[in-house]
Amino acid sequence: MPIEATSSGTSQDAAPSPSSGPSSSPTLDSGDGSGDGSGDKLRRNISIRHMIFIALGGSIGAGLFVGSGAALSAGGPLSLVLNFSIVGFGVTCTMGSLGELAATFPVAGSFYEYSRRFVSEAWGFAMGWTFVLNWLIIFPFEITCIVSQVKFWGDRMLPAFIITPLLATLIATSFLGSRWYGELEHAFGIGKALALVIFIFMALCIIGGGVSSDPRQGTGISFWQDGLATRNGFPGFMLVFRVAGMSYGGTELLGMTAAECNNPKKALPLATKVTFFRILVFYILTLLLLGFVVPADDPRLASTGKGAQVSPFTLAAQIAGIRHLPTFFNVFIIVALVSMANASIFASSRAFQALCQHGMGPRWGATVKWGVPRWGIVLAFAFGTLAYVTVAPGGGAIFDWLLSLSGACNYYTWASICLSHIRFRRGWRAQGRGIGELLWSSPFGVWGSWVGLCTCVFALLANVIPAILPISGKHHAVDIVRDNIGPIMPWIWFLGYFFWSKRRGAQPQPQPLLVHPMEMDITSGVRLNEDVPFSGEMGIVGQPKNVPISQV
Repeated sequence: MPIEATSSGTSQDAAPSPSSGPSSSPTLDSGDGSGDGSGDKLRRNISIRHMIFIALGGSIGAGLFVGSGAALSAGGPLSLVLNFSIVGFGVTCTMGSLGELAATFPVAGSFYEYSRRFVSEAWGFAMGWTFVLNWLIIFPFEITCIVSQVKFWGDRMLPAFIITPLLATLIATSFLGSRWYGELEHAFGIGKALALVIFIFMALCIIGGGVSSDPRQGTGISFWQDGLATRNGFPGFMLVFRVAGMSYGGTELLGMTAAECNNPKKALPLATKVTFFRILVFYILTLLLLGFVVPADDPRLASTGKGAQVSPFTLAAQIAGIRHLPTFFNVFIIVALVSMANASIFASSRAFQALCQHGMGPRWGATVKWGVPRWGIVLAFAFGTLAYVTVAPGGGAIFDWLLSLSGACNYYTWASICLSHIRFRRGWRAQGRGIGELLWSSPFGVWGSWVGLCTCVFALLANVIPAILPISGKHHAVDIVRDNIGPIMPWIWFLGYFFWSKRRGAQPQPQPLLVHPMEMDITSGVRLNEDVPFSGEMGIVGQPKNVPISQV
């Protein structure tokens, strides 16, 4: 039976049993347990069913369905598959680390809280605001892509007539709480999985010549020849990392939803395994087949500087001349984009509220009302209005700025998760705890976190290389700034907080750049496996040997 320890040293049941009835529905304090003064908490309304479908299709959005066209055009099919495989393996290892942390500490703020506890206060601040900014950016990005995909049926409808009701609907449903978020993602996940499965079968038929309407009568490996496989060489390969970072973004929401999940012990390990399946089938296999059915030099693919155009998945059905299927794909692509827009509100509002709860943002932002962080949702709405700008004449360039910023932010998020896991394991051992006491441990261990960390560092460098070696062969000041502002921004947050807290005396004592393993907080909100006897030298700092945490 898992137990949860609080910072005051007492313990309590991790969650009421299902048999306790609706009246005992658990609530979760928003932040560190101190409350927000509103008398309302974030509610644990996300079930195992919700978590599985969030893991299955939660991060599938504009990056995969739309941005993959730009990646295919820039690097070719081989670069596309290799790049997504590298990043996918790194993300898989990262999710193993996050699953372990989130099962042990299902707290509001998720990985930001882990960065603050196990790395440093300044790094937690930087990663928290980087995460918030990332999802605030993704929100208008997804809406912009929706407008672009609606144009598939004609350009007569004004973008404002699409953006306005979409913004209003998404914001309204966000105030309904995590249960509605889980139900929506459940439905969206089924739709996205169905669309991708149908695409896989369609692509196999196109490759083998089984589509009678296709004038090519089978594509074979023709799109992998004549230099198309690795288009634009090394710079093209590195450019794909930016799209991969955007495409896998949202995978880390498993940790964010853990704080509002009613059974994280069972849900998180299962969701982590589902994530591995999703990356292997819905990303790697799908993109591999995409490179066989759509030529990388097709001018209709989205390309740098032109913003989002037709999705390559819809384009594949169009080229093959299959009636009605392009419309089918376009409908489900829009569903996927709406799903990611919905997820961006959930992620940004929860992270914003957690930051404010810890004094790293405006005090009013910590308010939880009706079981939701209302001011975080209002902030997401404000950023959502940027979608009006991106669809204005000449606003397509903003698409590339948002893509660049989001890709870099995601890599920092994953790198921080891996670093937090490495540091946590070190502190866990230093304070006398054993791996067997964890509810669930990552199957990749600490080495998996090192793999994920190295992958993210390399990918962040890849954001800089296209500015040094542009595909066009010409250097432009705007492109250089766009490609480098994302990797630099978290360090501005980090140094700004460190020097501000030191100068203003925001902290009782000077905060170290790296928290000492013996000073890490490994007790607040912790859930342990009581079936494994404690065998460490020290339980909690200052406590005698062999005293279970439940008695501290």
